[in-house]
Amino acid sequence: MITIDVEELGARTTAIIAQVGSGATYVVMMAGRPAAALIPIEDAKDHVLADDDRYTGIRRRSRGAYADGRTTNLKNLS
Repeated sequence: MITIDVEELGARTTAIIAQVGSGATYVVMMAGRPAAALIPIEDAKDHVLADDDRYTGIRRRSRGAYADGRTTNLKNLS
């Protein structure tokens, strides 16, 4: 991750966003402290999915089923 201050982000926004679009990640500092992260959209999609209630519900039920021994053989899925 590349660390930049908020003033540099303001001065170089277009170039920095282009770099993020190409896979770079940035931590934006404000008053010497981390204030934000700039990450590629592909990575953000993973974060959004991980917090989606539908996904977390499925994951929770699946873990419960696995713990209870209620699993499905891959051959039975086709």
